[in-house]
Amino acid sequence: MMHDTYKVMGTVSRYGSGGIVIVDEVETNRPVMMEAYEPMMKYIDEQSSSDLEEKYMPLEFVYDGWCNLIGILVPSTDERIPAKAVILTKDCTIKIFGKQEIISKRINEPMKRDDWYAFRNYMRDVEEYRI
Repeated sequence: MMHDTYKVMGTVSRYGSGGIVIVDEVETNRPVMMEAYEPMMKYIDEQSSSDLEEKYMPLEFVYDGWCNLIGILVPSTDERIPAKAVILTKDCTIKIFGKQEIISKRINEPMKRDDWYAFRNYMRDVEEYRI
């Protein structure tokens, strides 16, 4: 059974040890609160601790109906294909498709076709989410 997801484009404004991430939505400037499991919090902390562009650019945060953060998509020059996808797996680890390191440029090329197909197939066949 496929599960629906929701997306918000924004930047992390706050996060805490309790696993809560507050995202300031780009379009409406309203805060959106999501719960994030430890691997996703660790990724957000590493990204926030750096001084690389990924920290400052608006990202697409993907969450489920329970407001659990299940993915972060880094936008690219192609609005249909992200430069990078960070996904929380069923076994509570993160899986990264596309560029593995924190992104250092403001404008990025989309992930390679093989990565894109691997990402789409993984989400459909393993995680059962529509992204």
